[in-house]
Amino acid sequence: ERPDAHLVLADVRLRAGHRPEALRHLAEQCERLLAQASPSPVSIRRTAELLLDGGAPGKAVEVLEKLRTLALRAPELLRLLAFARFAAGDVSGGASLRRRVLRLDPTCVRAIHNLSLAALEEGRLRLAWGWWRKGSRISPHDDGLRRLRTRLVIAGAGLAVDRLHAAITGAPGRLARALDRLRRKD
Repeated sequence: ERPDAHLVLADVRLRAGHRPEALRHLAEQCERLLAQASPSPVSIRRTAELLLDGGAPGKAVEVLEKLRTLALRAPELLRLLAFARFAAGDVSGGASLRRRVLRLDPTCVRAIHNLSLAALEEGRLRLAWGWWRKGSRISPHDDGLRRLRTRLVIAGAGLAVDRLHAAITGAPGRLARALDRLRRKD
């Protein structure tokens, strides 16, 4: 009779390490949510969070997308949808939603962090550093941004090593041509 009984059961089963049973309860909860005319944003958020905790980001995206009109009015659901998209492997979809979150809240460090990560995954190091700088101005002591800086430095070093390797592997050809030119002058 309790409306969110499946949420409570799913939470208990996840904590006990019984993922398949938890996902079964969450599937039932999703059906109930989608059948309601106006589901509670708290129930939607908790269902999506448990789906993410249970390793089902695709299902979380599905639920949040079906309730998207409600999610667009509640910034916390929009943030959760963006996170779920990232977790499901949809980097561009997650980044698009994070930009929308930033329009609603320009100081959202989590959105900036995720946009920097998305740029890094796309190989756009300069853009990733730009997002990082913006986030570090807002919250200079944020642990997530500190870890992100380390990843950006490592990515930059990797890019430098790749460029050096390309220059070195191309060098023998250039060196041989330079030696040929010197021999011809003699």
